[in-house]
Amino acid sequence: MQHSLLYPDYSRSIVNLANSVIAYFGAQSYHPGLAELDEALEAGSPSGAPYKHVLVMVFDAMGSRNLQDWLPPESYLRSHQAAEITSTFPPTTTAATTTLQSGLTPSEHAWLGWRMYFEELGANICPFMNIYDDGTRVSEKKYAREHIPYESIYDRITQAGKAHAYAVSEYGSHHITTLNQLFDSARYLCSRDERSYIYTYWPNPDSYMHREGTCGIDALATVHIVNSMVAELAGQVQDTLIVVTADHGQLDGTNESITRYPELNAYLSSAPSVEPRASSFRLRAGADAAGFEAEFKKHFGNDYQLMTQDQVVESGLFGNKAVRLTDTPAEHPRFREFLGDYMGVAVGTRSLFRNDTEARRFVGIHAGLLEKEMLVPLILFKT
Repeated sequence: MQHSLLYPDYSRSIVNLANSVIAYFGAQSYHPGLAELDEALEAGSPSGAPYKHVLVMVFDAMGSRNLQDWLPPESYLRSHQAAEITSTFPPTTTAATTTLQSGLTPSEHAWLGWRMYFEELGANICPFMNIYDDGTRVSEKKYAREHIPYESIYDRITQAGKAHAYAVSEYGSHHITTLNQLFDSARYLCSRDERSYIYTYWPNPDSYMHREGTCGIDALATVHIVNSMVAELAGQVQDTLIVVTADHGQLDGTNESITRYPELNAYLSSAPSVEPRASSFRLRAGADAAGFEAEFKKHFGNDYQLMTQDQVVESGLFGNKAVRLTDTPAEHPRFREFLGDYMGVAVGTRSLFRNDTEARRFVGIHAGLLEKEMLVPLILFKT
């Protein structure tokens, strides 16, 4: 199967989606909004009044090309799709959901991927889980939140004083653990007599796809259930713009472990970080950079684009060249630190994991530059 490359478009992406929301509720946006969403918000609800509630529902890995595999064109979700937009780079939950909850590009917020190397710790940690590679806790408080903080959309909207803002998820201000609870919370918040922004996040179909592949039975069942539940919700709320999207898509691939390439591993001072398909490499002191490049390209040259830190910055992949409406720095002070010396960017379906255990665990993959992992839907329901 031929796979097409697609670079993030930071003028038509989830970054712009988030900034449309920020501007709508009276706060200063960092970046231009998304045209289709801005137009829907400006037009107002079917009643003719401005929307009282904006509900953004994020279903992890429910990419637009994945939706084409799962649902017919006349399905409720697909028939209301207004556009395809891109995720961030990398198209992965850590980078993308932080963007959706901050309005910042990954280069600005610096939450680049599932594992990140912190120089003061001399180790990789998982920012979301607050653990080291061996599973032990980093600190009592969330280390990444303490050391790479950002201002959330919820705080910006609340401070603007024109609306309330809520996060509905396992980790949000409205804590839920089931899909039914998520929809019940959204329905309740949309019934309140107030202006509000409501963000919901559900971790599937992503986790099912990782385990079973992109068309596994649990992923398919989840999407069909979501399709029905969104349709039901849209018929029950008023003066609400419902926006359905995803943080990224997924595809099926072939996994390998870097431990099977001892000559390559010998150049490194630590295990690769960020993501298997957007891998940050740190060379050990005195290592021959040209030798590392040659060894990497020998084994992965057809599947990865190897970039130096300077080349990554120059490429604008992480959003550091996106149009800005404020004086927010294009790069977080720790952005380049987290990039490492080199980054291997996946342009094929092979993925390079840190060990055999991880390589065997995943069937569905994402975080590279293929369009199936990069494209997400902008689905609008005007109630």
